[in-house]
Amino acid sequence: MAHHDHSHNATNVNLDPQQVQEAKDMWHGFTQLSKYSIIAIVGILLLMAIFLT
Repeated sequence: MAHHDHSHNATNVNLDPQQVQEAKDMWHGFTQLSKYSIIAIVGILLLMAIFLT
């Protein structure tokens, strides 16, 4: 088997705390929207199962 070197060089990255917070807020909004969309779809499917049978 071939030997693979898994050493990684650390890279210094300058992060703007405001951009990080904006990204976190956007991700939080996206996950909330996804959660409520899934709940709504499940609710619609349950209503369809009840009333369309």
